Amino acid sequence: MKPANHVENRRDRRLAVNQSGKRQAVVIIRERDGKSLPAVFRSEGAALSWIRSRIAKGTVVNADEGTAWNDLHSRFEMRRVNHEQAHQLLSASHPRMADLIARSRRYNIAPAVSIRPFDALAESIAYQQLSGKAAATIFGRVRGLYPKTKWLDPAKILATPDDALRSAGLSRAKTAAIKDLAAKTIDGTVPSGRALLRMSDDEIIARLTQVRGIGRWTVEMLLLFDLGRPDVWPVDDYGVRKGFAKTFGRRKLPTPKQLIKSGEKWRPYRSVAAWYFWRALEAPEKLRT
Repeated sequence: MKPANHVENRRDRRLAVNQSGKRQAVVIIRERDGKSLPAVFRSEGAALSWIRSRIAKGTVVNADEGTAWNDLHSRFEMRRVNHEQAHQLLSASHPRMADLIARSRRYNIAPAVSIRPFDALAESIAYQQLSGKAAATIFGRVRGLYPKTKWLDPAKILATPDDALRSAGLSRAKTAAIKDLAAKTIDGTVPSGRALLRMSDDEIIARLTQVRGIGRWTVEMLLLFDLGRPDVWPVDDYGVRKGFAKTFGRRKLPTPKQLIKSGEKWRPYRSVAAWYFWRALEAPEKLRT
């Protein structure tokens, strides 16, 4: 998809927005060779579509802060994992880590361009302490309570009798948690998707763990898999602890405190390290010494 039109400098970019009387998006595309391409899009949707294609090609996307949409810079700036650099850093840290990476399914998580926190967290609550298949069935029934809707509506969830949610398979605790999530989404405790993309990892954890049934681990999974944040280190995750122990030949699982210390060498790509420790549990072969 090509931009609607091009403008030559900052003054012209501002005029392109101000004279139109419409909410246009101006983005600056910085190529790998350092060149910049200013482009004006007729709508946010058009900008998002083009930006997705550019991100897939490894282009860094930034917005001109002089435009009508001052939040485009933070929303569209994709802090992508530098895969080559991440794998070099992790592989150089220890021969066993290098061996694990060489034999495993490649880290392939990309940052989200948009997200609906309510839907993502409601699904996470439904999946807690259940197998994937059972949780998918239950969450499908919950969604079935609201036919012909693409997204869950917090207001409708609050208006739904507890018995209806429990009949779909949610436990009493999960029903209470999803309703609290709905209430805190409405009152603004749970940020909007646009706001979430602008927040730091620590800010997101602090806000979302205020919801009943949402702990640090649940938010870390959101950060790692949904938002594609590169430096999430879920030290309480059993799979990460077990994968670490298997990789380095430890008889005992490391404590979270020990993992925090060990993980320092993998900054700022601890999400990638976590990914490979999960993969270690999938690999039947014995690691080379």
